[in-house]
Amino acid sequence: MVITGRTKLKDALETYPQLKEVLLQLSPKFKRLEQSRFLNTVAQQASFSDVARMGGLSLCSVLHAVNRAIGQEEALMESFPDCIKETAPVSFPHHARSFQRVIPFDIRERSDYFLPDLTRQIEQLHSGEAVKLLSDFEPTPFQNMLDEMGYEYFTEWTESELFETYIYPREAEGTTAPRADGKIPLVLQSATPIAYPVLLRLLESEAIQAQFEIVESKVWRETEKHLAWIVNGKADISFSAVMSSAKLYRKGIDIRMPVILVWDNFKILTRGYEARRFEDLRGHKIHTPLYKNAPPAIVTRYMMQKFQCNPDEFEFVFGSPFGRPDEIKDCFVAGECDTVILREPEASFALYEAGPEAHTSIDYGALWAKLHPGSGKLPNAGLLFKGEFVDAHPEAARLFIAETRKALAWVQAHPQEAAERSAAAMGKPAPEVESFIRRATLDFEMAAKVKPELETYLTVVGGAKVSPAAIQKSMPMFDWEIAP
Repeated sequence: MVITGRTKLKDALETYPQLKEVLLQLSPKFKRLEQSRFLNTVAQQASFSDVARMGGLSLCSVLHAVNRAIGQEEALMESFPDCIKETAPVSFPHHARSFQRVIPFDIRERSDYFLPDLTRQIEQLHSGEAVKLLSDFEPTPFQNMLDEMGYEYFTEWTESELFETYIYPREAEGTTAPRADGKIPLVLQSATPIAYPVLLRLLESEAIQAQFEIVESKVWRETEKHLAWIVNGKADISFSAVMSSAKLYRKGIDIRMPVILVWDNFKILTRGYEARRFEDLRGHKIHTPLYKNAPPAIVTRYMMQKFQCNPDEFEFVFGSPFGRPDEIKDCFVAGECDTVILREPEASFALYEAGPEAHTSIDYGALWAKLHPGSGKLPNAGLLFKGEFVDAHPEAARLFIAETRKALAWVQAHPQEAAERSAAAMGKPAPEVESFIRRATLDFEMAAKVKPELETYLTVVGGAKVSPAAIQKSMPMFDWEIAP
């Protein structure tokens, strides 16, 4: 049994009682699992998507942990993108305090199955009215039910550790059509901080400001949350990894990646010693981002094999449930680990903060060029559009692409000024940000013109599990051109 976001908590605990201890170790918020009242009420309704939100964790983090505990992690990876398909984010209305009537519904001391009573109370609501649900836990398990019933909701956490959830009739939803002033609503996101300097320059563009109303702009620490926004259609434009985007496309998600921006982005850093060949890493734990079937580990193992090394003879260390780049960077800077695989900007930040003891020992771009002299650089990430957005606003999409090219060129030409403008957003001193901008391989290429590079890369990261036919199924994602 693979546990997915839709799996009910009660079903999983009945089959695998040991998962209660796994969840307790993930977050102190799961201590309620030890309360019979909680198990008899909330757990009856809660899915693992709900559990993740209640614990303040990403769904993918929780699913990897519980499936690893029952020996199903490999099967979970095959179920992608279910791992990252989370409930769409809740919008917070501006009129939250202006309800004409609020009906309290207190469940803090109730040990019975109160859902029927709550449902009846909600169904009696009229426009301008709300039910205020009072609880000592965030009532995430009921939110999917409310979505299906056609109700809006939002939750506030009070200083007395009380959750107040307001539930009220849903208003007519908006569309992606231009607003009265002609501007197009736009949600931007990035899976990595590498896009910060380019993204901030883009937001300063007069052409972008005239064409779009930026509803939200988000840079994620958790890559899987950025993927959830793609799957749920929340994001119109994303700075996203090539491999994960191609996998989503093969799963039927309507997305287009017309531009590749980030290349040669993996590096092995060492501290206290230098490694010029993979053999020099023997005896050292290689702290690796994500998990063993993600690009950093796959590309590393592939290159080891190509350079006559057996990757099984090296020790790769992943975090729990998987490695976060910023956590690996902190481990390296603190001297707690001496060998790491990092992307930009974390690689440059690690070198800058660790000082002269730190070295870039193995540069993947140089090795990739030796292995694939005819396929150019190693592609990592690009500009991803929601298909619906491109179809509705093709000229606006072309404008965004053109402005992205300009923004990237400006960042490359003015690294010091770009660093000064980006430092506050990135939480780093300007000289440290500048070091990353100068080291990172940012290069604007239309994806349709570099399809050989993309096909080679997807073949490598796909390995034996992805057939040539599946790779070809990914390629149309790169065909949307800037020209009409």
